Amino acid sequence: MRKQWINITIAICMIAITLSTMIRYYFLNLHYKNNTELILTTKKLQNTIGHQSLLKQILNTSIASNSAKIVQSSNRLETLQWKDFNLDAKFALVNCGTNLNMTKWVPEGVTAKICLFPEHRDRFVSKSIRKWGNWESNIQEYLFRYVFPKYPRAAFVDIGGHLGTFSISAAKLGRNVFTFEPISDTVKFLTASVSLNSLQDRMRVYPVALMEKQYECVDFIPNLTNMGGTQVHHKNKCTKNSSPVAVLDDLLPIFNQLNISEAILKMDCEASEPRVILGGINFFTSIHVPIIAMEFSAIKEKIQLQNQEWTDIITNFFHTMKNLNYVATPIGGNLTKNFTKTDYIKWPHDITWVKISKL
Repeated sequence: MRKQWINITIAICMIAITLSTMIRYYFLNLHYKNNTELILTTKKLQNTIGHQSLLKQILNTSIASNSAKIVQSSNRLETLQWKDFNLDAKFALVNCGTNLNMTKWVPEGVTAKICLFPEHRDRFVSKSIRKWGNWESNIQEYLFRYVFPKYPRAAFVDIGGHLGTFSISAAKLGRNVFTFEPISDTVKFLTASVSLNSLQDRMRVYPVALMEKQYECVDFIPNLTNMGGTQVHHKNKCTKNSSPVAVLDDLLPIFNQLNISEAILKMDCEASEPRVILGGINFFTSIHVPIIAMEFSAIKEKIQLQNQEWTDIITNFFHTMKNLNYVATPIGGNLTKNFTKTDYIKWPHDITWVKISKL
């Protein structure tokens, strides 16, 4: 009788130990069920009993790895950055035979080719480059010959990059270049030029539209004979022809990762310039941007519309530029010829915003 009680007691103890172990393993697996790297089978856990330091190392490594993945995926621009720079030989043969004339601002012997639209599709930019070798050479000469030497560590941000005339020159001068161009047809020509000139390590191309906030997407108001004059309008319902949207502030984490603290901006985005500025206030307060070269003609057209939405955007834009300590001048940045607030319609086609220490 006594022996039977001993056997029963032993059996109960064994059952209790087994249940305790199973419950322990159950809750360990339940705690880590959302992390596949941490779901260990009972056998693996048994092998690690007595090796807590190893288990702690696995836990810490997995947590650090997951944190890195979260940081990496948190920036939309990184996921939207253009990656495919494979050059189609036939496309290049037909569209990419024109030399870019950069002689006034790059060292002797530095050359580049550029891919161009047929002239009937792009009667200003592509036609001008075929005839004269470049586009808006006066602005490029000002930026690359006079501004760049003053700020040797500045990156170049090209908002409305179009075919890449500004971006290619800046990259050839050794700068880090960030180019935004939302039109898919144009991106094809732009990225072909990047590949043709082996500038993938210098230029980051983002096929997105920069706006004042994160709209769902934008569509385009086409200009059938002037690809460079295409305007965008925001939409809540996207189509296959829509472009994704970002804000300039999305570029700030990338600049921080690359230890970039200074930038020169060129903006030519067909009246969207005020929207871009309003979406980049954190960028402008964190990054030193001494010069912004901006097309202004399309903004003047919006001012004359007297549309309430545009009136609010443009009013906010000028207020923001003042708060950020920018003064508008002609191309060349001559502060003695700065423009007054009341004569916007008389401002020229292109302007320079110069950041000063105090208004």
